[in-house]
Amino acid sequence: MADAQKMADAQKMADAQKMAYAQKMADAQKMAYAQKMADAQKMAYAEKMADAQKMADAQKMAYAEKMADAQKMAYAQKMAD
Repeated sequence: MADAQKMADAQKMADAQKMAYAQKMADAQKMAYAQKMADAQKMAYAEKMADAQKMADAQKMAYAEKMADAQKMAYAQKMAD
């Protein structure tokens, strides 16, 4: 009986350890996944922001060039007159 009891206890301990380990592993995987997702979102956001900035800069450049061209045209027109 004592041996059977020891065996049952040992089995319970082993199961409990396996459960705890499996739980830790699952938590670690969830954490890693959540971290990856958060990083991916941060990256995507940073890229969007950078793209928006590039677009804005490109528009500013184009606008500044148009304005400069318009001024040159106006000046050339005045000189011609």
